[in-house]
Order: sequence, then structure tokens, then C-alpha cells
Amino acid sequence: MFKLPRFHTLFWSLLPPAIVLGVMITAIDLGRRAGLFEPLELLWYDRLLQAESLAAESAPSPSSYVTIVGIEGADLTRYGWPLSDQLLAEAVEKLVAGSAEVVGIDLYRDLEHPPGGEALAAALQHPQVIGIEEQVSGIPPHPALAPAQVGFNDLVLDNDGVVRRSLLFVGSEEEAFYSFALRSALKYLATAKPDAQPLDLVPEQEITIAGHPFAVLRPYSGGYDRLDNGGYQILLNYRSAKLPRISLAELLEGKADPNLIRGRVVLIGSVDPSLKDVFRTPYSSGLREEFMFPGVEVHGTIIQQLLSETLAGTAALQFLSPEGEALWILFWISAGVGVGYVLRRPLWSAMGLVTAELGLIAIAIGSFQMVPVWLPFVSPAIGLFGAWVLVLAYRAYQFQQRQQMVMRLLGQSTSPEVAQALWNKRDTLLKSGKLPGQTLMATILFADLCNFSTISETMDPEILLDWLNQSLDPVTQVVRAHHGIVNKFTGDGFMAVFGLPMARRPQEISQDAQSAVLCAIAIAQLLDSLNEQWQPQGKPQARMRMGIFTGEVTAGSIGGRERMEYGILGDTVNTASRLESWEKDRMDYPCRILIGQSTYEHLCCSEEILAQINCQSWGAQRLKGKAQLVEVYEVIPKSWIAPAPIESPNPVPTPT
Repeated sequence: MFKLPRFHTLFWSLLPPAIVLGVMITAIDLGRRAGLFEPLELLWYDRLLQAESLAAESAPSPSSYVTIVGIEGADLTRYGWPLSDQLLAEAVEKLVAGSAEVVGIDLYRDLEHPPGGEALAAALQHPQVIGIEEQVSGIPPHPALAPAQVGFNDLVLDNDGVVRRSLLFVGSEEEAFYSFALRSALKYLATAKPDAQPLDLVPEQEITIAGHPFAVLRPYSGGYDRLDNGGYQILLNYRSAKLPRISLAELLEGKADPNLIRGRVVLIGSVDPSLKDVFRTPYSSGLREEFMFPGVEVHGTIIQQLLSETLAGTAALQFLSPEGEALWILFWISAGVGVGYVLRRPLWSAMGLVTAELGLIAIAIGSFQMVPVWLPFVSPAIGLFGAWVLVLAYRAYQFQQRQQMVMRLLGQSTSPEVAQALWNKRDTLLKSGKLPGQTLMATILFADLCNFSTISETMDPEILLDWLNQSLDPVTQVVRAHHGIVNKFTGDGFMAVFGLPMARRPQEISQDAQSAVLCAIAIAQLLDSLNEQWQPQGKPQARMRMGIFTGEVTAGSIGGRERMEYGILGDTVNTASRLESWEKDRMDYPCRILIGQSTYEHLCCSEEILAQINCQSWGAQRLKGKAQLVEVYEVIPKSWIAPAPIESPNPVPTPT
């Protein structure tokens, strides 16, 4: 049956972790919107690719679709730069004659480079030839190329200057702009899959090439936070497949392997770094800074990716949907909250955090290598750690609040040892913000100033209060020094308890009784010292009665959350109170200390205590409100007893 109080308790217990969860979700979302995590996410992506590439270097698989005709340094020395139209025309004709499926020319030919202008124009008429233009700088294609033979070779760079994505298409059906790589791939697929629809565009969702869908990048895909995803962009999948390369000289001299030309996409472009057509890739950062890709190889990599995924079914490098990424990050933030709350001990909690972070790393690496999917790593890792830290901060605050509550329950008069003992057992003592009642053995000390009513009649209230505080404040310190608790003040007196709040062993119970008696003696000595100070000031002399009894008590918190105190109840408390007030006028010393039989028995266990005190029996007394007789003893320190005079062996006669 549903009960409201249980629901109320559950609600308040779940509220703190819910708040922590909400704070971290908001912080991570704002961080992603501000682009704070993107540089680290991209660096992590680069490391994943580098690790994959290093693992496959022992047996790299060559590309089965693309070959590069690279214009190398030796070619520049031999043929000069820029290449003449005649040389370029010869290269195109040799590739066409060698049955290249597509001939892509990644060279700007908006200007003539004689001789051979007519020969180049004729060579470019072959339908398998694809040329380039540049949209950003406005460099046009060669005029001999038809519109269907032209693609833009502009590459998109991330903020750190690295090429990680490919822009395939921009514009609309009325004014369409194809990338150089997409034009080349479509030309190849027109033969390989003639019945498939060449291109189908779903705005901001996917681009379908020859029936195969490619997910387009969104602003928050993978590790991107604020990606400019204009047009149709896909994640460039740098795999360990190597693009075969032949030099221009090998092609022109007929030394190239025919198998690297026949039925393939062959791209002609510069590969010598001196021509400045090189780009940073994920392999160029950190571990492999020298690894720069020539532009023609970047385009070849894009073509290889499009063809291998479309024709061979190679797994595409994917990323989660926006909803999937949100759930992924939420899971790890929740894990941080869970680790912080479930594992209470600091060492176990820290080990749990490390285990969770290692699990995140393992899943991120495994999913990239096996699925493959690029999962956000930095934002969930920070969310996991941040949630854990917030939980620890809240628990530290909660720890402080509970400790303050305990000290408030003990009246802020507890000895450090007792307070520490209580706090070490807080989990078993504290239930719903209260100390549950428990029966314990303790020694109770009641104390009261004598004739306080008479003194108060002769003094100004402010002076009286000051005098009273001067009496009771140092007394409290004495109690604490003897490992006791001043549980309550009774106007001109107080009640102290020794042996709480923890269960005590028999030997410790005896020590508590002895501590209470020694505390009473110390208080008496303190009052003697105070009286000596007050006498010249004309202040009243303080006299005190004390009653001490050892036995069972019931201790626990009394009251509510807003107002509670550490209550001690039982017959032992009543007996100690009656001992203090018994026969008030029977006082042979400024301080009278009466104890019961149970306390006296614990004193007999210590020869050290007995050497300091005398215990005078008052016999069995019927204390007020008590049905049974109580054996009463008065404790008198031996220092209070004047030594007996020593008689002279030869007394001097008194003169008459």
C-alpha cells in the first residue's frame, strides 16, 4: 500500500543526485554549444586513426579502385613546371589507351601552357576525363570540359587546419556543384552499377550514391560541437588502404604497371611538397607531424571511400544521432553520480571512477575499430568526472552539516574523544536526522550551586548572570577535560554524563565512574580558586553540591529537526539528582560530593583513586521519590582533611 511518508523520504533522498545530474547536463550542453570540447575531441579522433594505422602498417592493403599519377620532384626537374599542354595531353591519352575507367586531372588548366593546346583540348573530350575548378578563388575549368566533366576541388578544413571531412555537393538541382571526388566516383559507378540512381539527396540527412546512403554531418556529429555543415559533407574515412602511385615519367615512358591503370580511377596531380599542394590530416598531428597528404591523395582517399562503401560494402565510419549522443553522454554523467553515491569510502570511490573512465576509453576505442562508430569521448569523460566531483562536494557538505548537527545535539560541550567516537559511528547512530534511543551504562553527575536564590536577591541581574557564567563556563571545560558531556544546564547547575554516546566495556564503565569523581574533585578545586579571586572583589563565595550515580540510561535525540537535544532518561538520572539535593544543609566542606553504591564499587577497582580520597558512608538512605534504599557515600579528597596534631613527648606545663 502506498504511503505518503515513504514517498516523501524517497523524494528527498533522490533530489540531491537529480540536482547534480541536472547541473552536469546543463554544464556539458553549454560547453558543447561554446565549442569547448571540440579541440580535444578532434585530437582524440586523430589518435584513434593513428592507432588504427599503426596496427595495420605491417600488412597494408592496397586500394582496389584508385591509382595516383604523382608529379614528383624528378618529374619537375625533367619536364619543368607547369607541365606543358602537350605533356598533359600525352599522359591523358596513355591512360585512356590503358583502359582507365576514369581519368581525373587535379591540375588547374584555366590558362594555356604551350605547346600542345589543341592536343590537350582533344584529349579532354574523352568522356572518362574529369577536371577541376575552384569555387573559393573562382578558378574556372578548362574550356574544353563539359559541365558534367567538372568538379570543385575545394577541401574543407577544421579550425586546426586538418582535413577530416569531405564536401561532396552544394547547391540545388537547378544550380548543382559536384566535388571532384564525387564526379569521379559517379563516373566510375555509371559503369559498375548502371541501373542504380546516380545521386539522391535528402536535405540535411543523407546523400545516396548509386543506391547507397551516406549520413551527412550535422553540427554535433561525433566530436564536433559547432560544425559548419553547409552542403553535403561526410566524415572522411582515412583507412589503412594505400593508394598505389606511379610517377609521371613512368607513365609517359610506358613503364607503369598496366594493372594499376586498367579499370581504375587514375588521378593526375602534384605530390612534391615544393608545389605547396599538401594538407594536414589526422596523421599529421602529434605522433606523425611529418605526414602531410598531397591534395590529389586526399581526393583519391575520398573516391576510394565512396567506391569501397558503395561497391564492396565496406563499413562506413558512423556517428550517433543527436538523440543517441545525448543518451550516451547522459549515461556517463549518471555513472559518475552513481559511483559517487554508491561507493562511500574515498579509496573505493576513486577506484570506481578510474574503472568507469577506463571503461569509457575501452568502449570508445572498441566501437571505433570494430563497428566502426565515432563516439564522443571528451564530453562524457568530463561529465563523468564532473558529476563524481559534485557528488563528493555535496557529500562533504552533507558530512559537515551532519557533524554540526551532532555537535548541536551534544550541546557543543562534548570532549573531542567522545565527539570523534560518536562521529565515527554516525551511520549506525543517525537515522532520519535523529539519534535513535539506546540503553547504555553511564555515570551521571548532577551539580548545583548552594543558596543561589538568596544570592540572586542581593545582586543586580546583569552582575548575577556574569558571576554565574564565570562559575559554569570553566566548569564545562573541566567536564570536557575528563571526557564527559555537559548535557544540560539547570539555571544554577548542570547535568554531566560520562560514558556516552557509545556502548562501553566493563573496564571502560569503571573508568567513566572514576572520571566522574575526579571531575567533581577538580570542580571543587576550581571553585576554591575562583573564590580566592572573587573575595577581594566583594563577590559571593560559590559553594556546590554534587551527586554521582552509575547505572543504565536511555539516550537519544528528543525533539524535531528544528529543535532537538540529546536527551538522557532513566532511574540512574533521577538517583543522581536526588543524591545532589539530599540533606542540603549537611555540608562539612564548600563542595559536597555524594555517590551511590554502584559508583563506589567502581572506585574500589582503582588503588590510585582510593589513595586520593576518603569515602565516608552515610548508610542506606531513602532518597526522595525512591522506593528502595540507596547506600550513600561522601567523597572527601584527602587534601581537604587537616592532619591531626602531633603531641609532644614532654609537654610544657602551662603556667598558672
